[in-house]
Amino acid sequence: MADPRLPLPNLAGKTVPMVEVTVGTVLYRSHNLAYGPIYFGKRMLQRFDDPKGEYGVLYAAHDRAGAFVETYLRFPAPTLIGRSDLDSGGCASVNVTRSLRLVPLHSHHLVPLAATAEVTHGSSKDYTLPWLWSRAIYEHDPTIDGIEYKSRHDDSLACVALFDRASNGLQVAAPTTSWSSNVRVLGSILDRYNVALL
Repeated sequence: MADPRLPLPNLAGKTVPMVEVTVGTVLYRSHNLAYGPIYFGKRMLQRFDDPKGEYGVLYAAHDRAGAFVETYLRFPAPTLIGRSDLDSGGCASVNVTRSLRLVPLHSHHLVPLAATAEVTHGSSKDYTLPWLWSRAIYEHDPTIDGIEYKSRHDDSLACVALFDRASNGLQVAAPTTSWSSNVRVLGSILDRYNVALL
């Protein structure tokens, strides 16, 4: 259960803050190459999954580094990453084809929501609290497409959790290539986090 000391979602009667992801924006999606990049999971494994398993959620980032760190650098202070992991995973560019409305769960937007950074930066061992926020936001307004949040592992980077009703606003821009095949991008990201390739 969520820590009772933390503010639980109560959006009744509130006008929630909103950010718009405009048409033409490119989002970056890290995924296993055995599957396509457009996938809305219902498995209750990730931070903003539906606790009832009724709607799916797709995770992406505004930056390739955000997509990478949320996939491969989720454990404390990694210094090495295996090439085999990068060979089986890739990064897809996904075009936004209709305006997406997202609730920003970060920065100055937390106060109007009566939320804290614990929702996005709390323990990865218990996602009960963010699951409840995901459900509350999903149910609050059927025109909300998802949540914008800052990466728990690099809070300078913005990520998105998109509800499956946003599926008609996404289009794969180009075939996914493995992380290891894009040497320039991969090298820049590994340098950013001082991580070496094993």
